[in-house]
Amino acid sequence: MRVGLMVILLMTFLIKPVGAVLPVTAETIGLAQDYGRQNAGLALADFLRAWTVYEENAERLNDTTDQACFYTPFLLLAADARDKTLEGAAVGVSDGKNVLEPYNCYVVFSANLFGTEQSLADGAEAMLRQGSKTVNAVVVYKVSQPEQVVDGVLCSKLYIYFMKNVVDLKKPAELTIVNDRHERKFYFNLAGFK
Repeated sequence: MRVGLMVILLMTFLIKPVGAVLPVTAETIGLAQDYGRQNAGLALADFLRAWTVYEENAERLNDTTDQACFYTPFLLLAADARDKTLEGAAVGVSDGKNVLEPYNCYVVFSANLFGTEQSLADGAEAMLRQGSKTVNAVVVYKVSQPEQVVDGVLCSKLYIYFMKNVVDLKKPAELTIVNDRHERKFYFNLAGFK
């Protein structure tokens, strides 16, 4: 446990923000896969934490606070390597290229939304604001029916896709998720994510 924490702390100091638009080279694929293998033992929420933000108007930050995650190419590769490591499968550079192929045209986010109603994410739409520019999501996919996480508190997971060619990955963005009941906003400094 102590060694794992030391590795995370060391990586926090050694890994510098290099921007979300890392060129996809064999070296960056290898770095991401190494990160995934080395951190495979972390709980998924802890593994994703560096790419996760909380809803900007949250009154408290805990396991039932609305949160969103920015899936950079690095994170997609690292997550795949983490999953394969947990399954005991080998991970190679060619795997990395295959992992990224379906996402080449998209900027991808996920969101965990919490509430007490089964319909908490029904009809959800998403948009990304960058300055005066607003881009609508091309897909908002609700993974399944909300699952109970704590007495009376449900979690609904969404995956949100935007066309990559209309998002400036060097500028901050505000992800807004709306439905007829709620509006949730998440601030991302896109260039600050690896």
